[in-house]
Amino acid sequence: MKICLSIIIALNLLTLVTAQASERGMTNKSRALFEVISAVEAARYDLPVSYEVRESAQLIAPDVCEEVVADVVVDAFEAMIEAYQVVFPDDELPYAAAIADFSTLVGQSFYTRCQSFEDQSFETLKVSVFTSLDHSFKVTFLHHSLK
Repeated sequence: MKICLSIIIALNLLTLVTAQASERGMTNKSRALFEVISAVEAARYDLPVSYEVRESAQLIAPDVCEEVVADVVVDAFEAMIEAYQVVFPDDELPYAAAIADFSTLVGQSFYTRCQSFEDQSFETLKVSVFTSLDHSFKVTFLHHSLK
């Protein structure tokens, strides 16, 4: 009975995360991005270091803001994937295609990167918001580190 309940809860969480990811414009533009971001976010509660990707998250009070090149945005995405692969080395996910599609979305423009750090009771949350200078693309990475 407990095993069945655990399986049902796990499937519900996976469905919720998948539905959440499918509502985003970025993942609607690329199947590879959808698969990789969904997998990374579905593993959030299984990893000591985990990520979430948002297109609309806002910083309340950024600690640091600076102008960066597009490669820094792509590097943040690749760091998220690498952290996931350390724990879940899944060769079937389309990592290379997701990185290529993300790079295409990011383009070659300059970005403002604002970061904020929040020390919570059970985790440390690092929020990195990247906004293109022309405001045509925005992505936020929420980096959770369990204490």
